[in-house]
Amino acid sequence: MNIQKAAILCCLLLVLAYMFSGCGKQTGSRFEGDYYEAQDAGFENMSTVRYRDGCLYYTKGGNLYRKPIDTFGGDLGDGREELVRGGMDSLRDFVVDDGDIYCFCVRYSLGKGLKTEITGGSLLKLRADGTVAYELPVEDVYTDSYSDEGLLAAGGNGSIFLFTGSTVYVAEGEEGFCDMLDIDEVAPGGKGVGEQIVEGSGGRVYCHIKRPGNNMIFEVVKDGGSYALKKMSGEEWETANAEDGKLFGSPWGLLSSGADGVLRQYSGSEDERWREVLNWSACNLGGTISKVLQISEDRFLATLFDSVEMGNKSYVLDRKGEIPEREELVLACYEDMAVHLEEQVVAFNRASEKYRVVIQVYQGEEGMVRLDADLVSSNPPDLLDLQWLDVEKYAGRMVMEDLAPYLEDSAVLDREDYLDGVLDAYTINGRLSCIPSTFIIYTALGRVSQFGEEAGWDMEKAMELAERYPDYSLFGRMGFMANLDFCYSYYVADRFVDWDSGTCSFADGEFCRLMEWIAEHSTGNGYEGEEGQDEFSGRMAVRESLSDLNDLVRYLGCFDEKAIAIGYPSADGRPLHRTQVWDAVGITAKSRHKEGAWEFMEYFLSGKAGGQALGFCTNKHALEQALEETVIYSETPPRPISQEEKEQVWEIISEADFNTAVRKARQDRVIDMVLEEMEGYLDGYKSIEDVAAVIQNRVEVMLQEER
Repeated sequence: MNIQKAAILCCLLLVLAYMFSGCGKQTGSRFEGDYYEAQDAGFENMSTVRYRDGCLYYTKGGNLYRKPIDTFGGDLGDGREELVRGGMDSLRDFVVDDGDIYCFCVRYSLGKGLKTEITGGSLLKLRADGTVAYELPVEDVYTDSYSDEGLLAAGGNGSIFLFTGSTVYVAEGEEGFCDMLDIDEVAPGGKGVGEQIVEGSGGRVYCHIKRPGNNMIFEVVKDGGSYALKKMSGEEWETANAEDGKLFGSPWGLLSSGADGVLRQYSGSEDERWREVLNWSACNLGGTISKVLQISEDRFLATLFDSVEMGNKSYVLDRKGEIPEREELVLACYEDMAVHLEEQVVAFNRASEKYRVVIQVYQGEEGMVRLDADLVSSNPPDLLDLQWLDVEKYAGRMVMEDLAPYLEDSAVLDREDYLDGVLDAYTINGRLSCIPSTFIIYTALGRVSQFGEEAGWDMEKAMELAERYPDYSLFGRMGFMANLDFCYSYYVADRFVDWDSGTCSFADGEFCRLMEWIAEHSTGNGYEGEEGQDEFSGRMAVRESLSDLNDLVRYLGCFDEKAIAIGYPSADGRPLHRTQVWDAVGITAKSRHKEGAWEFMEYFLSGKAGGQALGFCTNKHALEQALEETVIYSETPPRPISQEEKEQVWEIISEADFNTAVRKARQDRVIDMVLEEMEGYLDGYKSIEDVAAVIQNRVEVMLQEER
């Protein structure tokens, strides 16, 4: 894939990042930890929570509190809450060491345009009674990070480590900072996202550095009278150092939780290895892990983000020994899984006395090879999430069970419950391969005065509009690669490839003329876009993603006149509203537990544990109910959605093209070929005819291999 294209796609994925998590999954190897029982912790509205010497320390409402918990059972909400110090609104992070509390506070000032800026800070030592023992000024404070944890660590004997920007400050007393470590010397590239400094056993302190090409863990060690950074290496440290993983401090040893859903611990002794502690899925916990505190060798406090209730939940986990016996169903997914589906797995595991679903993750090229092998083995996964996979590939190889008979016989679900386009698109070779639960729509909006009252257009109309309105750009001023990839790719794939017959027609003059026209109406060759261009006033068609019922109304209101959703240009002129589905789960054909797998799908698709917070439901009844209850929050005051707006939204949903989601993998392969070969024409060393001939040959080979 083109580097610029990959970078832009990464930015798009960041927008949806909160939907995915690293909790409750395993990568296929047998889990060697213990079973922990999870109970509601009994408190809420706490932030920046720490545990030390039998007490929880936390901030709430701008104040710092302490609560003894060493004599309590599972419910940590009981007990005496003690105010340590009030007026701590500027507190960014704190740690506790030997009864003293070390706080990192910042100073604010109003900058240009009344924007609040951080102008400095201080390291504050509080005694147990909340009085100030000393204060050390910190002038060089990183101003772009608003994380409230991972900035401070206690190294024992009164040594405190502050990690801000690219510097680790070391304080051993009130005399001031005795050392400063420059992270850029060992990991250049500037402050990364999610970097942290955390505590281990025996006063050990670790830095987790996350920078492009430099994702590393260092131990801060004392070397004579100064401090240094020692890089931790080895396969087990690479697992802890995973890009989507997170470290947590503990006096019993450094903790790590990553994409495989296993919490591991490293005590720090020379012969010690990372040991597996618990599996989040086995504890019936799902969601994004935001905090883990170890209260004793057998007890943890974990905080997770619940995407259904859109808030944090905290649980106490107590070690109970071996995992209770139930029939195990394996749900396989590639790369990652939406938080909502993971939470449905957790809810099902809590509700079912007979079955337990285990999530198994396959990552990277090796993971894809292993997944393909497992699906045809004698012990395959029972369920497969096809969200990030080539649906046509797996359905075509008959590795997916036909769900149509299950749906027909179900007393819980009915085929008529779902949007027709969803089930039709995912019925491949006469077999219903999966049933997605949620989707979002990618479409384009335009003014009625330019596009007319009827949605839909083709390239002939696009060219006509460009000539009629020379002061406007069609989709904005972008480079050739961006225009082709983001705006015209589906037109190209459908116009010049006959998917049914397995033929293509790139070598004729029409494709060459289209490429020349796109190049003529682009501002460069790559993925560049002109900064500062107004999204709505300077272009005719505005690309938007619709992920909830508010979006369309909000975006249409941004135009200076009446506008409609026209869709992307299509080969037949119809409005092309592209889709991306979530939670596209199916049963594998060789599963040995099909009855249990379908029981999970009924539970999941019926919404017994709550619906997805983002996206449109594929279930018509749930969608209609959500539409009736929609409130337009983009206006002041908020108001109920109007009947006309309901009809607009429903028209777009009814025209949503789910084939674009099913065919995406094949279409992407074609467009990648076009983008790669067009570089020769754009750079001037190949004629458009030569480029078209090469594309024709490459796509023909791909189509023949698929047949």
